Amino acid sequence: MKVALAFYGQPRYVKNPHILESYKKFYLDRYDCDVFCHMWWGKNQRYDVSSWAECNGQMITPDSYDYIVENYKPEIVEDEEPKSFSFEGITKEYIDKVFTGKLHHPKHGQIWCEKNYSNILSQLYSIQKSSELVNAYSEETKTNYDFIVMARYDTILLGVPDLEKCDASKMHIPCHHPNFPDVTLFYPQKHLSWSCHLFDDVELVYDKIREVTPEQFKLHSFLNKFPASDIQPCRMDGHCCRNIDDDKSSYNGSATYVDLHL
Repeated sequence: MKVALAFYGQPRYVKNPHILESYKKFYLDRYDCDVFCHMWWGKNQRYDVSSWAECNGQMITPDSYDYIVENYKPEIVEDEEPKSFSFEGITKEYIDKVFTGKLHHPKHGQIWCEKNYSNILSQLYSIQKSSELVNAYSEETKTNYDFIVMARYDTILLGVPDLEKCDASKMHIPCHHPNFPDVTLFYPQKHLSWSCHLFDDVELVYDKIREVTPEQFKLHSFLNKFPASDIQPCRMDGHCCRNIDDDKSSYNGSATYVDLHL
């Protein structure tokens, strides 16, 4: 089985050994994998995180980039210095009117705010860029992928189904909450047109979201191109590291799926 791992975002805590170990167990040592990386990178850059992330310690070290190249051996790496994003035009008007300043968390403060919006958009942008690398390589080398895996640098995978037994026509998402969980997911090459336009689609789906989250933009971008019947929730467990010492015991995913909120 031919698989593309499309890594995106900030290379947080990449030297946590459980992360690489889990990607080897569930993907790299199991299938014929090509790895592609888009990352926000700069040795002396300041990295912003969303208010709910609760990251601790030094997220990114000067050798994080080299560690990824040495251990994941990507076909292509594209890096950009971290930058700020913001909603614009009619999208901003709508977001500000419906959401901005209207969700306050007692621990994390204001959730719907410019800082978090920038992080949401930077994630969508990085996913699109990583997907574009997969698409360009696929076209250039005439490589066909059975599945593309949307992969975070900071995720410890705890359980992923056998891809050989999965429906090769479906978008497979985790089942631990009903709002298009995205800690890890995989999909056939026909759905690559979704992730290759994810950032661009923000201005097409902004008035369909129920909350300002990456999951909602991903969901409605997908539904803008494909039917809901293409989405297959399944048991996939994973944990985003919040410090360099995070381990496998800190997350216990649910096997129960509640109907997807569309």
